[in-house]
Amino acid sequence: GFGSFSESEDFEGSSIPAGWSTVIESGVADWTFGSNVMPLGPNFATNAAIFDDDAAGSGQVNLVRLLSPVYDLTGASNVQLSFEYAIQDFIGSGTLEAEVWDGAAWQQVLFIDDMDVEPVNTGDIDVSAFANAAFQVRYTYDDEGDWAWGAGVDNFLLTYEATSGGGLDVFLDANGMASVDPNDL
Repeated sequence: GFGSFSESEDFEGSSIPAGWSTVIESGVADWTFGSNVMPLGPNFATNAAIFDDDAAGSGQVNLVRLLSPVYDLTGASNVQLSFEYAIQDFIGSGTLEAEVWDGAAWQQVLFIDDMDVEPVNTGDIDVSAFANAAFQVRYTYDDEGDWAWGAGVDNFLLTYEATSGGGLDVFLDANGMASVDPNDL
């Protein structure tokens, strides 16, 4: 059947959510979970995934990635991605990037550089053109070699429409009347 689906992650737990992963490309510090506190500037309203470059210490060069689970979006349409993010720049140092895997390469959907951003929602980003069997979202924080402040991500939401998988099971009786299990609604 046809249906609308959503995948969400609010990062409320004190550890990395199931299916998510991090990669430390440079440095020793990693994303942290279980707090809403940004290293500088306004905090998130609720717990978030945060990279605190300040806590990583001076002399550290950090480039870290946070990756969503892989989603099979074969045949999906109207694929919308949204999330909250924040970044506190340090005199021009520190970038936050969001990318999606299109099946062959990473495609940038957000890049923040040389600015402070209080926690804000992106609104819907249409990533329908990138739907594939191994769709994934990747966030990258790069302190650009400086002892910077940090960035955070929260309230990840991926919505899409698809004809395969899940959805509602509709049963027809002998008279052709449709019924739907109310637990599926």
